[in-house]
Amino acid sequence: MLGKLILGRYRVQYKLGEGGMGEVFLARHTMLSMPVVAKIVREPNPALLQRFEREAMTMARVQHVNVVRVLDFGVHDNLPVLVMEYISGESVAERLGSVRVLPWPYIFEICAQVLDGLAAVHAAGIIHRDVKPENIMIAAGRPEIAKLLDFGIVRDNAAGQRRLTATGLTIGTPAYMAPEQLAGLAVGPAADIYALATTIWEAIAGDLPFDAGVQDLSLKLTTTPPPPVPPAPHLPPLSQAAADALSSMLAPVVEQRASDPATCSDMLRRAVADFRPSTGPTPRPNAAPVETSAGPPEFTPPRPTGPRSSRRWESAFRDPTIVRPPRSPANPPVGNANIDVDAPSDSLARPSMPSTAVGPLVVAARLPARALKDAAERRWLASLFGPAARSFTLGDGFLIVVEPRQTSDDSRDRQRVHTLARQLRERFGESVRIAGRHASSSFSLTPAALTGAGPMPSVVQSLLARLAE
Repeated sequence: MLGKLILGRYRVQYKLGEGGMGEVFLARHTMLSMPVVAKIVREPNPALLQRFEREAMTMARVQHVNVVRVLDFGVHDNLPVLVMEYISGESVAERLGSVRVLPWPYIFEICAQVLDGLAAVHAAGIIHRDVKPENIMIAAGRPEIAKLLDFGIVRDNAAGQRRLTATGLTIGTPAYMAPEQLAGLAVGPAADIYALATTIWEAIAGDLPFDAGVQDLSLKLTTTPPPPVPPAPHLPPLSQAAADALSSMLAPVVEQRASDPATCSDMLRRAVADFRPSTGPTPRPNAAPVETSAGPPEFTPPRPTGPRSSRRWESAFRDPTIVRPPRSPANPPVGNANIDVDAPSDSLARPSMPSTAVGPLVVAARLPARALKDAAERRWLASLFGPAARSFTLGDGFLIVVEPRQTSDDSRDRQRVHTLARQLRERFGESVRIAGRHASSSFSLTPAALTGAGPMPSVVQSLLARLAE
């Protein structure tokens, strides 16, 4: 499929993923040179084709900034193809796979945007039925924009997924399903609200309120989970307004649950606007300070100018899990991009570094495929890095981590890489390879670079080349 022309105008460039019913590709419009995502169902099943076409036409009617746009539909080699906008960013699941938990004001704002999108979806007569972290994309930008996707068109049952989609009459993911959906009853907008609230709960607590086990799923039918408790001391505890909003969205009885997306969005945004932290977010020990535009350490988050305000909490309470490289100085240091940190120690280069170097430490590791596909292993990997680090995966066995640096002490960073090498080899065996390099202060690793739609930074290219030696 790679390199092929589909629907006469989209050139397939890269395979993004594979599910139980189809494959997902990054493609480019040959005339407009615009990146798109193409989903292709494998089997030419007539009933499946009709369902695929029906849902594509329905979703094409939903035009909202917080819902992925359907751009085209057609048939290629007797297989239905759905073309959607390409979103440069990462899913909430990928974000949680890297950092495990998020500040509640941040995930509240992201999910308030999702609720805005759900309002448009429900107004079109559509019930999503499978809202979960994997189906919420965070589009890169300032501010970040949440996008709701995957409306049951291609179900992802691939090995390594965090939770499997149920088969049979009940459609959805059991761990996120509303009680009525789990019981096989008719579902409405309230089911999507419950699933989104479960996603929020998981993002705050680092775990699900009810897991996919039979006992937990039975408990879900009658129980409202307690408010989630952030597991890390640097994260703000839930305010009472935040806890109340979440509980109202997780009520097990449909009639008692908040079910209007616009109302729920207002609740989440009011809870954020009323939150008054006495200081900015407290980083973990040894974590790089987080750049903010909110002025002095003590600040008040801006109040929204209206119920659908486009002003984001992110502008005043930056997510401490997101790396934002420091602004480049007027005279940036040179030469530090050639300093390697690698294991074993006999391969280390040891030139001195300029004292003004503040660029991040970029670490690349070649790992067994299971280390990046298994959810438990991904969580363990995330625990090795501070809350300000960002991690990315390339292919089946490469992990790229960007960690901000507090000082220009290269010996400390060498020790850091050696420690990581020891930890990774103890868990995954001696086949693990790891290398690190100091990047300049202007370093940036974009989603476009990771998908092949943009140039890969030379620092990352050199690390990958070193691992391939």
